[in-house]
Amino acid sequence: MNYLKKKLNIVFTVSAAIILLFVILGAVIPETFAVYANAALKFTTRNFGWLYLGAIFVFAVFLIYLVFSKYGSIRLGGKD
Repeated sequence: MNYLKKKLNIVFTVSAAIILLFVILGAVIPETFAVYANAALKFTTRNFGWLYLGAIFVFAVFLIYLVFSKYGSIRLGGKD
């Protein structure tokens, strides 16, 4: 268990450092950061937009299946 906790701590630390780096870059050089962020957004939407739409479609079909299956009557929450 200690190994798992240490590994999760490393993942959190690295992720927080990357996010902090992006926040600092956005605060120090906002114009340049905006240019690169817009280029990354354009690249992502142009090349992976189909993946996003496909994933949302599959997820929606899965949810509709759950509604009409035996799992659709499971109560999620209290009696209120």
